[in-house]
Amino acid sequence: MVTMKIPPDANGYRAKDGVTAVATQLDGGDPRVRGDQLGAAKTVDVQWTTSPAGFDYLEAFYRTAAGANGVPGCLPFQVNLVGIDGSESQLYTCRFVPGTFGLISQSGLAYVVGAQLWVKPLPPTTDADNTLMAAYVA
Repeated sequence: MVTMKIPPDANGYRAKDGVTAVATQLDGGDPRVRGDQLGAAKTVDVQWTTSPAGFDYLEAFYRTAAGANGVPGCLPFQVNLVGIDGSESQLYTCRFVPGTFGLISQSGLAYVVGAQLWVKPLPPTTDADNTLMAAYVA
């Protein structure tokens, strides 16, 4: 699997957890909630601010490295992201959400490219999470 060489802008993205539970509203009470899908992909809005050479790289990556059989952006790839499952930069497996990759703006030699990614979450680390919660001091 290919790894993207240009990480998205650290301040240029936001993430939403994948839907892993289903809820049904009950008459006169709390909704009933149950687990539905483990490891649901997160949806992440990303952007890159780059040079003309970086813009050309991103376009080529979308068309070829993450594309197949003339369909750009359809293959999984890896990219470093910060703040998805924690505050550290980590390597994630992603796919482009169809129809979301493109140029947002261009001013002089600065190009801003945006996309939405489906990001496969990292395996849960229950022990590490429990340690972090126990050690946290406000």
